[in-house]
Amino acid sequence: PEHGIEKADAVIASGMTIEQLQSEGSFECTDIPNAVDTDLFCPGESDFRARAGIAADEVVFLYVARFQDFKNHGMLLKAFASFLVSWPNARLVLVGSGPLQKKYIQYAADLGVGDKVVFLGEVGYSDLPAIYRAADIKVISSDFESFCFAALEAMATGLPIVTTDCGWVPKLLGQESGGLVVPAKDPEAFAKAMQTLADQ
Repeated sequence: PEHGIEKADAVIASGMTIEQLQSEGSFECTDIPNAVDTDLFCPGESDFRARAGIAADEVVFLYVARFQDFKNHGMLLKAFASFLVSWPNARLVLVGSGPLQKKYIQYAADLGVGDKVVFLGEVGYSDLPAIYRAADIKVISSDFESFCFAALEAMATGLPIVTTDCGWVPKLLGQESGGLVVPAKDPEAFAKAMQTLADQ
């Protein structure tokens, strides 16, 4: 029901939903943070690079996200193309499917980086940890995120993160994560942050 929440005895929420509920009324919200299985998502060995034909010395950026407008794959591809000018020995691995996937496969080709971008499509959950372990840097190019399980998966695996200021993700990173936060929809700033983490 539209106003069913007003009849609830208690409200449990996480991420941006907490702020949204509190702005809409005097709801008492209990924050029970989301979590990931750290027995699955943890540092370790991976054969993904060998299976994907990625060399050991290539810098690998990883984005796990459906191909939807607000995930802004276009901005990420533009930033990656800019990054490659100074650091050509790199790959961008994109995990996910969605209505815009074919559009961005073509866009990567138009930018001249199609051979540097690995489009994996939908990947089974149990196969994700090996892909995270094979990456060097996690990227999140979204315009908005209410939460972001992929950020937790990356941090549990020990990856530094470049993210846009897209809602809850900067709060997840905190001060000690080594992650970098840049303005949303700014490929130049994103490319610079990618360079900063790649140099470390």
